[in-house]
Amino acid sequence: MRLNKVFSIIVFLNLFAMLLVYQQTEIIKFSYKNKEQKDHLQELLDYHNRLKFSIEYCKSLENIDNRLFAEAENFELPNQSQIMMIRASAPSSGQEVIAKVSKRQRNIFSKAFFWLEREVQAEANE
Repeated sequence: MRLNKVFSIIVFLNLFAMLLVYQQTEIIKFSYKNKEQKDHLQELLDYHNRLKFSIEYCKSLENIDNRLFAEAENFELPNQSQIMMIRASAPSSGQEVIAKVSKRQRNIFSKAFFWLEREVQAEANE
C-alpha cells in the first residue's frame, strides 16, 4: 500500500510540473504573438505617416510647380503677400453692369477731372 501512495504522489507531481511547464510555454507564445502584433502595428503607423507625408508633398505648391512648370524658367510661386483671397459674390444687377461699362467709356475730359467724380461718389454714398 505504501508503494501505491508514493507512486500516485510522483504521478501527481509530474502532472502538476507538466501543467506548469505547459502554462509557461503558452505565456511565452502569447508574448511572442503580442510582440509581433506590436511590430506590425508600428510598421502600419510608419507606413501611414509616409503616406500622409507623400499626400502633403503631392498637394504642395512646390511639387505642383516642379511638375507643371519645370521647363518654364521665369515662373515663380507667389509669396504670401502676393496672394489675395476673393470671395464669391452675388451676380451683379443690370444697373451695375451698365454703370461699369459707361465708366470705361469716359472721354478724355472726364479722365482729366477724375477727382470731381470721386467727390460726387463720396457725397452720394453719405
